[in-house]
Amino acid sequence: MPKIDPDMRLRFLTLVLVMLAGHAMAQQTKSLQKVMQLKMQGDGGSNGAAIAFHTVNKKYYAAMAGNTTYPLCVFNEQGYLVSGGQVESLADVRGLWFNTRKAKLQGNAYGENGWFEYTLDGNGIPTDHRIIMENASQPDPQSVGTFAAKLNQVLFFDGRDIYFYDVISGEVKESLSLEEMRKKSGMGSFDADDYNNSTVFYTGITGQEIGVVNTATRMVELYGMSGQLGQKLAIPSGVSLYTKFNCGYANGMYWFFDQSTRTWTGYKEGSATTGGTTTQPVTTGTLGGGTGSSNSKYTKIVTVGDLYSTYDLAGSNADDVSRWRSEWGSSTVDKILELSKESGWPENINTLSKRDGKRERFTQYMAYYIADVGSDKVLLWLPKAENQNVDSDLRLPFDIYMVYKKSAVTLGQKTRPPSSAATGTKTLGGGTGSGSGSRATVIKDPGQLYSTYDLEKDESGIASLLRNTYGTAAGNEILKRAVETGWPSGISTFTGRNSYREGFINFVAYYIADIGTDKVLLWIPMNKNGHMPAACRGDNDIYMVYARSAVTLGDKVKATVNIKQETNNGGGGDDGRTKPVTGVLGGGSGTKPQPATQAATGNFQAQFESILKAYGNNFSGIKGTERSASGAIFKDWNTSVKLAGSFDCYLTEGILNDHLEYVADYGIIKNKNAAMIKMNALIANVLKVGGTYALKRDNVETKEKSIVELFVLKGTAAKEYEYLLVEIGMYKKGDTNDEWSVQILVYSEEEDW
Repeated sequence: MPKIDPDMRLRFLTLVLVMLAGHAMAQQTKSLQKVMQLKMQGDGGSNGAAIAFHTVNKKYYAAMAGNTTYPLCVFNEQGYLVSGGQVESLADVRGLWFNTRKAKLQGNAYGENGWFEYTLDGNGIPTDHRIIMENASQPDPQSVGTFAAKLNQVLFFDGRDIYFYDVISGEVKESLSLEEMRKKSGMGSFDADDYNNSTVFYTGITGQEIGVVNTATRMVELYGMSGQLGQKLAIPSGVSLYTKFNCGYANGMYWFFDQSTRTWTGYKEGSATTGGTTTQPVTTGTLGGGTGSSNSKYTKIVTVGDLYSTYDLAGSNADDVSRWRSEWGSSTVDKILELSKESGWPENINTLSKRDGKRERFTQYMAYYIADVGSDKVLLWLPKAENQNVDSDLRLPFDIYMVYKKSAVTLGQKTRPPSSAATGTKTLGGGTGSGSGSRATVIKDPGQLYSTYDLEKDESGIASLLRNTYGTAAGNEILKRAVETGWPSGISTFTGRNSYREGFINFVAYYIADIGTDKVLLWIPMNKNGHMPAACRGDNDIYMVYARSAVTLGDKVKATVNIKQETNNGGGGDDGRTKPVTGVLGGGSGTKPQPATQAATGNFQAQFESILKAYGNNFSGIKGTERSASGAIFKDWNTSVKLAGSFDCYLTEGILNDHLEYVADYGIIKNKNAAMIKMNALIANVLKVGGTYALKRDNVETKEKSIVELFVLKGTAAKEYEYLLVEIGMYKKGDTNDEWSVQILVYSEEEDW
């Protein structure tokens, strides 16, 4: 065997490595495939500033750059416009993001106008905004910010460098040079003119966190935090690219805005390509219309007037109905026959006159194609659960069906209808059923409300039943809030209710008692009705008496009652604190123990540190026996750690996730000034905790009826403490008096949506 020259061996190995590196780089390039489109409405602006996805309300927000009056459009998760008309952006938007740590929609404005945060109404539509970071916390007046959740920082790009800004101070924490990142990745020479110079993506994908758009090569370049190239994504040839604005990243998609059509198109990573070629994008039927079908599971209503609202399926299509019975079961088909024409639809759309002014917005509905009706019609299923993001006057309190002309819809995939036992559907036969498979009760005729009904005089003895079931104080609280004088001021009079009564069908209500044979008592918890207009919401849960025929009854449950508290004249009376009369939530004759009438004692710092330590294991080390009243929907537990100065401490189920929440209640304080003194004392005590569990201020939220201060850990948090949040707040108890409650809460802000 001939001897191999060492230099030749080295050159050979070098060549092999270069070839392998080139092969690896080629494998890094993948295509982008089209997923959905969002059509901007209104006039004003030519540049799409940014797009954000709200992971809590499942809506997209897209804004035009250039002026505070330019449009901001809101779309549901399937891409249908839900904002209607023209909603102004209110700020001179450049960047837009959803801060997952605060559950807030935020952004940055042009130049010196700072960062801002939107106020959203119950439908997720921006109604106002406030400045959260003054002056220019960005590298360039036109820079488009994006939120990096893992880092709790906002990223900006000026065409050459990526900057990382602290969300608290607004200061630059570090920066990465794109030129150096390219060199480190073995790429060619750098030319800033090749890139969109205003926008950077943050994907959160390990090794591919940072994205920039190379308009020369038509690639999205994704880099890891180390500055190493992790992936290239080929942008389809038909996509318009710009040197500024008009691109973004939201909800796992890469978005590009077309100025000529005023449309955002979202793409996801597709298959690998070679030589930078791309595959054809996949359309989903989100937009478009007419007679075509699509790859989407959803069907889109395009021509709203081609609805058969009184079509007799059984009489006109007996063969189809017979076949459905054999395939789906008779009970399911019976339900479909009842709910497929207007007489079975909810009160808000069950006549032609009620549909006037709404019909054009039926394009918002999410529908499933379940059957052909003859050769020219289709039967659609509209689920309640997937139609809560439409305009409030279109929302469905139960599943319904519609017959449409086939040419009036863009058909999605054919889907089997739900069985007759499926949850969230109307009970057949109307409001006298014993349940609908869902705990909630649906108000279907809001006009059959007894707003001043005297429960004390009802011959069925309902008042005594409530006191016996819940305890005297809790029973009296229900009686007080079961008439209009106990409701929020916006609906506490007949005149005031005129503007909102039809919307009562959207209340999340629970059936808690029978009143004779023809009426029922409903519990309407405020924490389940944040979607309702502000006039329909208050500080206290309310109760309503309805005709039994006006509702579709869900399961009968036991209400969780907030008990009105009485002044504590002994011990601590000088600061205006009060003591609970019966229990914390639940009260009455349930299993909850009577809270202490005197404040807890001990070393606050030591107690609080033990609470934070227990948080890491979901409070299992300090969790005691369950204290919820029998039948309560939301569970509470006793806790072995009582914070000094509190009247009651307990653990309760989390709202956003499965992590329990620790609550320390410091009672009712007689005026705002005294409550502020108490709150400041608690803040001082919390900030004295040191070591591993030392806290720092994170944010202050001041409103007319509440002041809340938030705290997070000072140092780098272990994984189980990543979402720890401590809230100290004071909350006004009513509209007319000056009473305030003060609480400390320890909970996780991670969202399990």
